[in-house]
Amino acid sequence: AKHAEVLVSRFKSAVVFSDASGFTALTESLAKRADGAEKLSQVLNVYFGYLIEIVQSYGGDVIKFSGDAVTILWPMADLNDADAAEAAEALE
Repeated sequence: AKHAEVLVSRFKSAVVFSDASGFTALTESLAKRADGAEKLSQVLNVYFGYLIEIVQSYGGDVIKFSGDAVTILWPMADLNDADAAEAAEALE
């Protein structure tokens, strides 16, 4: 069997793990509705779409989705202190 080559890069970065506050309560509430799954999907699409726009506008990348959570990576070469503070504020 042919094995894929593994590429490893080392660089300084900032990593953020963020989850949606109130997600469990929202899920439980929507589970009581006939259209709850569709509504939850719509909410997550809007939430993640907005979050991804913010992250990308500051040079970051969403590297993993985990339910209602995301892991975000910012290479330090692309981010100065002022940008980092502004990005953190925008994500609140």
